Amino acid sequence: MTRTGWHTATSVTGAALCWALGLAMVTSNVQAFFHPTWLSAIWYGPWVLTGALFVAWAACRALDKATTETEAPHPSPSRDSTEIDVGEAA
Repeated sequence: MTRTGWHTATSVTGAALCWALGLAMVTSNVQAFFHPTWLSAIWYGPWVLTGALFVAWAACRALDKATTETEAPHPSPSRDSTEIDVGEAA
């Protein structure tokens, strides 16, 4: 399998997406339990970032799949060619 630069972009964007989602969940829990006034103005920021990163990741993933060359699968031996007929072997 031949990888392209899109694979790296997909990996980096996916990692950033995970971190942004984690930050969004943490800020939502802090907002819900402690009600800090300063956080109410910015708590939606990580959620917007998560959505933007998801769209970017989906685009990178689609380009990665479209440009990755896969080798043709090796044909597995058929069952008929590997079986030995007991009647013929004797």
